Formats: sequence, structure tokens, C-alpha cells
Amino acid sequence: MPRPRYIITQYDFHAARAYLIRKGFARNPGRGVESIDNPDQLQQWCDDYLLPAQWKSLRSTILQERKRGRDEAKNRKPSNITVSPRTLSELHKIQHKLADKHKITIDQIIHAMALKYSHKSAAQILRELEIQNEFDL
Repeated sequence: MPRPRYIITQYDFHAARAYLIRKGFARNPGRGVESIDNPDQLQQWCDDYLLPAQWKSLRSTILQERKRGRDEAKNRKPSNITVSPRTLSELHKIQHKLADKHKITIDQIIHAMALKYSHKSAAQILRELEIQNEFDL
């Protein structure tokens, strides 16, 4: 029984499209991949235009990209930051308040604070920080 053909997933879409563009398939008039914006369209394009050897090369590239992504995720190391003693003391206070019922780390506290501000504009963040500074005096 022959092996089923390869299906391009959403996860693989960008790697597959980038590979095809690098290989010059974007320059084919009227049938280039540069205008394709979803995996289903790219799948159909590949089924129509790629030869078996080109499919094999594309699949190999996608598998290499997946492995590279897994290796990067596995080797991701934590970053170090410097905080003032006053800030560290405040973080410890928050952690101790939550420690009885929840196992919360300082990293989780900082991450939650970052998420709180990530969707706000710079002006909104500065306004909130100015308000906090007024209370700290």
C-alpha cells in the first residue's frame, strides 16, 4: 500500500511557503506561491505543480524546520533581569501573600504584570506609572 501524500499543516505553512519562494517558485507568472495565504491553497498548488522529487525536498525542509523549532524550545534558557532591592522586596511581599494557597513564583508575577501592560499604549502605561509614583512618595 503506498504511503499517503504529505499534507501541509497550518504549523508548517510558513516554512513551506518560504522554501518554495527561496527555490524560485514565486517567479512563475500566474502560478507563483507569493499570493497564497493559507495551507489549503498551498497544498493544492503543490499537488498541481510539484514533481515527486520536489515534494520530497519540501517535506525534508519542513521536517528540518520542525526539528529546529523543537531544539530551540528545548534549549531556551531563562533570562536574568536586574531589579532594585525595593522592587524585589515588593515582589516577595506579593509572593508571600499568595504562597499559602497558591504556589506562585516571582517569574509568574512578573509575567502577569507584563501581560497586564502588553496591550496598552505607551501613553497609557506612562499614565499608570505616574499615578503609582504619586502614591509612592
